[in-house]
Amino acid sequence: MPQIFQVLRCYKCRVFQVQQSKKSLKWKCKMCGEKQSTQKVHGSGSGSDCRKHVQKLNMLCG
Repeated sequence: MPQIFQVLRCYKCRVFQVQQSKKSLKWKCKMCGEKQSTQKVHGSGSGSDCRKHVQKLNMLCG
């Protein structure tokens, strides 16, 4: 069974990032360390697809 990853955005530092999908809706930002709950999933799929999407979103949003 392949792993599913999600594209999430931190509410504090506003950075898009890839997190592995799990049952719990809580996650921790890799940039600022802020613990938060999943508000919106901006995309999901394989790790490589999500990484490319995150890079594109972060370039567009500054």
